[in-house]
Amino acid sequence: MNRTRAWTIAALVGVASLTAASCGDDDSNETSGTTAAQAATTAGAATTSGGGGATTTAGGQTTPSFDPAENEASAPGVTEDTITIGLVTSVTGNAASTFADTADGVRARLEAENAKGGVYGRRLVLEVADDQSSPQTDLSAVQSLVEQKDSFAIVGYSPYLFGGFRYLQENGIPVVGSGFDGPEWHQQPNTNMFSYSATDSTKDAYTIYGEFLSRVGVTKMAGLGYGNSPSSSGSIKQLRASVEQAGIEMAYENLTVPFGGVDFTTYALDMKSAGIDGAACSCVQSSNLAMFTAIKQAQIPAKAMIAFSGPDNTVFGSPQSTSAAEGAFFQSAITPIVLETEATKEYVANLEQYAPSYEEGFPSFGQSGGYVSADLLIRGLWEAGQNPTRESFIEGLSGVSDYDADGLLATKIDFDRAKLEELPDTACTYFVQVKNGEWTVFDPEPICGERIPGSAPD
Repeated sequence: MNRTRAWTIAALVGVASLTAASCGDDDSNETSGTTAAQAATTAGAATTSGGGGATTTAGGQTTPSFDPAENEASAPGVTEDTITIGLVTSVTGNAASTFADTADGVRARLEAENAKGGVYGRRLVLEVADDQSSPQTDLSAVQSLVEQKDSFAIVGYSPYLFGGFRYLQENGIPVVGSGFDGPEWHQQPNTNMFSYSATDSTKDAYTIYGEFLSRVGVTKMAGLGYGNSPSSSGSIKQLRASVEQAGIEMAYENLTVPFGGVDFTTYALDMKSAGIDGAACSCVQSSNLAMFTAIKQAQIPAKAMIAFSGPDNTVFGSPQSTSAAEGAFFQSAITPIVLETEATKEYVANLEQYAPSYEEGFPSFGQSGGYVSADLLIRGLWEAGQNPTRESFIEGLSGVSDYDADGLLATKIDFDRAKLEELPDTACTYFVQVKNGEWTVFDPEPICGERIPGSAPD
């Protein structure tokens, strides 16, 4: 039986490679959606210009009525017919196993919007820059996207965006993403940065993990993170706060794992000596699978092995990885596609149609994050008005207080820039498990937790 079609839901309750893209002039970096004329036709009868007037609903999204004839070249990257969007991610280097196919997720959402007529009749065009898994190269990559590729806004989906964010802030460039690479996403004066993640690895922890681990019976937890990734090490410190709040002992913690490392033998022996029965890795998928394998080889009776990077079907890429993933849990802030909601059905359909690297089942971390980041950017463009500027984008998206990617996210996000440094009091996530070689949702309802005041990592 096909494991991606034989999904089940338990009674109880979030990485592939892609041919390297570059900062060059290759036309393959441009989306191939509708022409401007088609976009204008698809938009339908328009009654007003700008962001006001009558509204029309398309694809579940309420959008303003407008007159395409009133489109102007209103800002860098914006013409009468197109809007250029830049993506910076890690196509090559030590983070590529998780991020190399991010562009396909972004393209899938942009093309789906183009097929409906674009944004205010403008086709969305994508330019991709590879930061080569380096903060220094990330800076040059975002500079290239803005100065050479004339990008209006940036999708920043890389663990190394902390290398380029200052340039983007100083130049007032809108940035959207998941906010996992560092503290800048929720810090003043970075009001140009919008993260769809309800949590931040540099701020207070939530009781989510303690709640989940208590439910599966873990009493002694282990946490492993990368030494050169602030977000990775910070999230493990948050894990400790969460489990200790639930009365679970953090029996082993190691924050010196090399980024992308796959030799976990010594760590497993240390975990066994500590008597752990649960373990989590805030790592890319190759490291997660290596930890799972080492735990099993050491015969540790783990009640929960958790991957923070989320579920994706690359875990079934080989018999070895499938065996490693068996029994493991994968956290997901995005609604699992196995629940087959209207939002997830549209999500999968768009990936199937527009993302060449997507095959079936759970999208990769890169594909899923790229898709939602692009959705957030599109929301910002609609909020920015018919002839957007970077300032109107930031102002418009700042007024959105209930963003959930039309039902894809487990937690609604408030983008009020006055609350930039604040996190919600409650955050939610799902846990998806591999059981008998198939995906199973631990609970069809997300597990929600309260913020733990004063628990931010040192």
